[in-house]
Amino acid sequence: MGGSAHVGPGASHMNGRGANADTAHGDRLYRTLLAIGQTVVRSTSRAELLDGACRAMVECGGFHMAWVGLCTPDGRVEPAAIAGHFDGYLDDVEVRYDDTPQGGGPAGTAIRTAQCVICHDIAVEAMFAPWHAAALRRGYRTSASFPLTCRGQVLGAITIYSATPGAIGPDDAVLLSELGHDLAFALEAIEERAVRAKAEAALRDSERFLRSVAEASPHVIYVFDLDEARAAYSSRSLFLDLGYAPEEPPGRVSLAAFQALIAPDELPHLARVFAEWR
Repeated sequence: MGGSAHVGPGASHMNGRGANADTAHGDRLYRTLLAIGQTVVRSTSRAELLDGACRAMVECGGFHMAWVGLCTPDGRVEPAAIAGHFDGYLDDVEVRYDDTPQGGGPAGTAIRTAQCVICHDIAVEAMFAPWHAAALRRGYRTSASFPLTCRGQVLGAITIYSATPGAIGPDDAVLLSELGHDLAFALEAIEERAVRAKAEAALRDSERFLRSVAEASPHVIYVFDLDEARAAYSSRSLFLDLGYAPEEPPGRVSLAAFQALIAPDELPHLARVFAEWR
């Protein structure tokens, strides 16, 4: 079976739309890009970003279905978001990006080559053979897959479907490829924020634990920040030694007050530490 699929940033394939249809299609695509741009700005999680992108493709772009698949280490393209008329499509098919028959379709090829892949007529595309029956049953006739590429790494692909053969042309490919880059960059930024937030939460938990240990200790613990020349922490036992009631700590203890508790023969050593640091 032959076909007119192409891999690359653009193609010479004519979409067959008239001038008025081209204008309407361009307007829909422009609204789609605006909607996804707003989604990128507002999203705070991976699910929110990818769900919003798929919805914009369907609701603003007029596409039959859109889904995002992310790469897994074992070669699968794992669905992360979907919108439109899918009717269990992704439950019926297996999509991969490795060197297998299921890895030779539009999404897998887009991921491997880091280029857009357009199937102008799914009914006759050889690369779509493993999914012909499932796609045609749901009315899919054109598909386009665009890699989600950030800093040279392909994270996955976004794939859109139309009910009309030849509905996605070369101009669409250029614009949507740029969109793939933007989505991947936003996705990585969200993931980095999540990792940073998790690390900060772990640090706060660790600090709370260490503080609870210090507060329970009968020994005096005093931390002085030499860089900022200020008391950073004073344990409760220090306040008790200075004569304060447990429920009335005065805040951070000054260095002078702390020195009053140090044995006289240790003061010269303390003075040397401060002199060397300064």
